[in-house]
Amino acid sequence: MTQTIGSAPETTTPTPSLWKLDPSHSSISFAGRQMMISTVRGRFSDFDAHVVGSDVAPESASVVVAVKAASVDSGFEPRDQHLRSPDFLAVDEYPTIDFRSTRIQRTADERLAIEGGLTVKGVTRPIAFEATFNGLTVGMSGARRSAFAAELTIDRHDFGITWNMPLGGDAVLVGRTITLQFEFTFEEAAEAPDAAAPAA
Repeated sequence: MTQTIGSAPETTTPTPSLWKLDPSHSSISFAGRQMMISTVRGRFSDFDAHVVGSDVAPESASVVVAVKAASVDSGFEPRDQHLRSPDFLAVDEYPTIDFRSTRIQRTADERLAIEGGLTVKGVTRPIAFEATFNGLTVGMSGARRSAFAAELTIDRHDFGITWNMPLGGDAVLVGRTITLQFEFTFEEAAEAPDAAAPAA
């Protein structure tokens, strides 16, 4: 916003840019409980994301993330094959895990509250989480770069992933909640076309 002495405030709309993911400096990891006592950790190795918006007005931005479900990697191939099966991600029928933002709000200088729809195994549920803005700089190519980190916990039952194996008493093989961690670095590619700009 700019203001001239003696005049009414003038409001300007920042020009949105397209920010493309730098996969070499980004990661998506997950963690879940196994047998009630241990934690299985892993990652997705194949994913993409982009942001359309202005760094000076993050509330007007939109975020899209697409993950190849078959790229799940927990470090143990027999378990990964089971995770790819219909018992869990059913990757042959539902090859991608998607997220699309519906609302972004700045809650502090380096914090953003993000809402949107997460689609896993063909089921879309609303989720909300906070992301940390890690900074803005200029890369070696001369393009501006920005980085964000976020963590959220989801209930896999919300997405129809209910498979389990009883171990006796109240114990089961697989925990119900999954923690997801994102570390994303984006590079400003170009001014976004009007069709890609988020709705006001």
